[in-house]
Amino acid sequence: GSERENEALQARQRANSAVKAELQELQARTSELYAEYQTETASLRRQFEEEQTERKELEEKFTERVGETQTVVSDLVRKSHEEQRVIEKDMEGVEELSHAKERAQQEV
Repeated sequence: GSERENEALQARQRANSAVKAELQELQARTSELYAEYQTETASLRRQFEEEQTERKELEEKFTERVGETQTVVSDLVRKSHEEQRVIEKDMEGVEELSHAKERAQQEV
């Protein structure tokens, strides 16, 4: 009986060794996968931060351009009003000349 017990014990030890080897392989693979996961996560985080930075820069440029456009439009409106006043003064001058001409003709 002792020999059979010995064989059974050796068979169990071989089975245990096989399970241990498989477990070690699984642990190694798990470590690899976790390392890949960490690398990928870090890469995605970097990409996300770069995109956020880019978006912020674009928003700042957009705000800047809107400000510049508003300044240009304000200047154009102001110049337009100034030109309108000049034209109105010219028209008044033309009317005065026309009246003066009429008076001069009436005096003759």
